[in-house]
Amino acid sequence: MHYQVKTSAILQKSLLNIMDKIPKHVLLKCCRCNLSTAHALIGQSESDYEYIDAEGSKCFEPATYRNFQCNNCSQVSLYVWSAFNNPLSNFGEQVYPVSEVLMTGTPTLVNAAYMQALEVKPHSKVAYLVLARRVLDAIVNDQKLQGRNLADALSIWATKGGIPPLLVEATDIIRKLGNQAAHEVDNDFNELHVQLIEKSLTTLIEYIYIMPDSFHELKSLLNMEMPNGNKI
Repeated sequence: MHYQVKTSAILQKSLLNIMDKIPKHVLLKCCRCNLSTAHALIGQSESDYEYIDAEGSKCFEPATYRNFQCNNCSQVSLYVWSAFNNPLSNFGEQVYPVSEVLMTGTPTLVNAAYMQALEVKPHSKVAYLVLARRVLDAIVNDQKLQGRNLADALSIWATKGGIPPLLVEATDIIRKLGNQAAHEVDNDFNELHVQLIEKSLTTLIEYIYIMPDSFHELKSLLNMEMPNGNKI
């Protein structure tokens, strides 16, 4: 009887050790699938998160890093939980792949159009190009640019110097590709078209809505006093 109890305890301990090695599964949004799918926890580590405080000093905050793998497409993602990461899930902020989230300072309608385009990107290149063009419509409306159509409004904007020449060209290409996607049945769009348009749209939005605040913050540093009383 004693032998049986001892054997049972050993088996139970072995079973618990095996269960500890089995990845835990949680429901998370997968960037590749664009769906909420079961993810396996394949790694976890305690480390720190580096940030810059208001005085410009480098600081560190304790953080938990968790590595997940999607059961549907095998995409790997990394989440960080700390006092300085957005608690978008029970595991903190997804830092890889970079998640498409609201850009701080972006108008609601512009961000909504941008996010709608991202939602269809994994499923249809044609739909993404059409909705990418709609992002330009949202920006034009937000900037209150008047014109007979989108092309005319963008041309007026370029004439006023609202955006630099390279971005003027980028908006014209996005507009033309969006028109082709909407009206031409025979097209040959590939992943490179999608990636370059996404980069161009992101750059455009950052230039119009995000960079000005960052620049003003940088200028404010010129008036900041150093510990010795001198200004930068």
